[in-house]
Amino acid sequence: MPSSSPHTIRLRGPWKLTALEIADAQPITGRIDQPSDQFLADYQGPILYVRHFNRPTGLGPAERVELAIIACVGTAHVSLNETPLANLTAQQAPVRIDITDQLQLSNQLAIEIIPPALPSPAGITGEVQLEIHSG
Repeated sequence: MPSSSPHTIRLRGPWKLTALEIADAQPITGRIDQPSDQFLADYQGPILYVRHFNRPTGLGPAERVELAIIACVGTAHVSLNETPLANLTAQQAPVRIDITDQLQLSNQLAIEIIPPALPSPAGITGEVQLEIHSG
């Protein structure tokens, strides 16, 4: 990738969050504004973050779009439009995944976070963003 700074689109909200070990859990809507935001402060288990976004407009043929996950607590299973992209641990963050070829006009990003040990909190603790790189 070129050394110039990418154009960044932060995916702060709205996110739908679901506590995966609570029977019949209904998604709640939250906004990730700062690292370490706590939506389910008393919940200590796996959590699913889902965010919809549109394909960035005006992409040229030489431009690449990367999904960047800056920090998380636990193991993250990342998928875009129901296609698995990556599994990563907190030690691997920050991570960047080229999603240019997977982008559709409308997209669904899902990040399931599994705590490092139960019971333990888990979640996204840093920015999640799209980075557009010029070729």
